[in-house]
Amino acid sequence: MVIMTNWTSVLFLLLSLYIFEESSATLNADSAFTVSNCPVGVGYIPIDATGDGTATWTVPTATSTNAGDITLVTETHQPGDTFTFNQNTQVTYQWQDAANEFATCQFTIRLQNAGVITVNNCPTSPITATSNGSPVQVMWTTPTATSNIMSTVTLQNTPSLSGSMFNVGDTQVAYYWQDTASNNANCIFTVRVILDQLSPSLNNCPSDMFISSNQVHWTDPTAMDNIDPSPTVSCSPASGDFFSTGDTTVTCTATDDATNTDTCAFTVTLIDVIPPTVNCPANIMSSENVVTWVTPTASDSSGIDGEVSCNPSSGGNFQIGGTTVTCTATDGAGNTGTCLFTVTILDMPATTAAGTTVAGTTLESFTTDETTTAPPDPCSPNPCQNNGTCNPDMDGTGYTCDCTGTGYEGDLCADDINECSNSTLNACNSNANCTNIDGGYMCMCLDGYMGNGEMCEGIT
Repeated sequence: MVIMTNWTSVLFLLLSLYIFEESSATLNADSAFTVSNCPVGVGYIPIDATGDGTATWTVPTATSTNAGDITLVTETHQPGDTFTFNQNTQVTYQWQDAANEFATCQFTIRLQNAGVITVNNCPTSPITATSNGSPVQVMWTTPTATSNIMSTVTLQNTPSLSGSMFNVGDTQVAYYWQDTASNNANCIFTVRVILDQLSPSLNNCPSDMFISSNQVHWTDPTAMDNIDPSPTVSCSPASGDFFSTGDTTVTCTATDDATNTDTCAFTVTLIDVIPPTVNCPANIMSSENVVTWVTPTASDSSGIDGEVSCNPSSGGNFQIGGTTVTCTATDGAGNTGTCLFTVTILDMPATTAAGTTVAGTTLESFTTDETTTAPPDPCSPNPCQNNGTCNPDMDGTGYTCDCTGTGYEGDLCADDINECSNSTLNACNSNANCTNIDGGYMCMCLDGYMGNGEMCEGIT
C-alpha cells in the first residue's frame, strides 16, 4: 500500500522580500511515516524585486515505524536554487521505506513582488465651479485603483461622488484604497466653488429685421463674462426657423456657469408680398343691359381687408358688346389681387310698343320682329384657364382669351410666364432675388438687406 502526504506552499515577496505561504498536509491514518519540516510557517528571504532570484527553506525529513532504511527517491529542488520571477514552481520530496511504503511533501514557490497600488484618473486639484450662491453640481471622472499583483483592491471609505452638490467654498474629497497585501493608496483633491453673481454681457445683438422670406437667418450675439470664458448663447426662435407674417420678437439669452443670465431682443417683421387669390364668376352673356352676379370670393394668408370690389359693378347698365369686369381684393399686408371676366350684351331684335317712334315713324300697333334664338355662349363655361378672360367674337361663334394680369400666356392662358427671366417683367430690386411661382413671382431681399423685395435697404 502507498501512503501519500501532500503539502502546498506559495512564496511571496513583501517590501522587497519573498515569503512561504502556509502548506496544508493530509496523512493517511495507517501511515507509518512521519514527515518533518515540510514548510507550514512563514519565512522571509531578501531578493531583487525585478528579476529571478533564489529561495531557501529547511529541508523536510521523514521517519517510518517500519524496520529498515528510508530512501529519498525524489528531490526536485534544493535550497539556494534559482527560481523564475512571477512564476509558480512546484517543489517535491518523496521517500520510500523498506516496506515499500511512500510519503510525499509538495509545496509551491512563487517569487512575486509585494505589490503597488496604482491610482487612475485622480483629478487635478482644485476642481473649480461657479455658483450664484446656490449649491451646484460638480462632475469629475471617478478615480480607480488597481494592484500589480494578484490582490483585491477595496475602497475603504465613502467619498463624495461625481455629480454631488457642493456649496460655495473649498471641499476636500478623498478616496482611500487598501489591497489584501495591506498596501495602501489614496486620491485627495479639492472642489472649489467660486461665488459669481455678475451676469454675462451680450454683444452684437441683431437689429430689427424686415424680410419677405419666411425662413430667417442671422448671426447670434456674442457674450463675455468675468469668470466663465465661454457663456452659452441661445435665441428663441432660433436662426433658420420659419416665421409667420407680421412681427415676431426674438429673445437671445447668455448664461454663464453660475446660471447668471443676460438677454437682448429684436423684432423680425415678415412682409407678405404675395397677393390674394380672387375667384371671379364665369363670363356672362345676356340680352339684357342690366347684369348682376354673385360677389367674387378671395383668400389670402394675411386675411382679406374689406370686401371684393368689381368695376363695373354688379347691377350696372352694360352696352351692347363685350365689357371686361375687373374684381379686386386687398389682403392684410396691402397686396392687391385681381381677376377678370367678360359681360357680353347681345344685339337682339326687340318688341316695339304702339306709339313708339322708330326711324321717324310712329307705330300704331305693336309689331314684333321674327323671333331670334340666341346662339350658344362660347365662353360658358369659361374655356380660359387661370382666371383668363374669355371674350366672345361679335358673331358669338368663337372667343379669345385675354391673359392680362394672370401671370400666364398662350391661347388658353395655360402657360406660366417666367417673370424672373427678364428684368422688365418683374419689379424686384437689384439687391433681391426673384423667384418664379405659378402665375407670378416673389422678390426676397438678399442677406444683409431688408425690405419688401421691391425696395431693399442695407442693414447697418
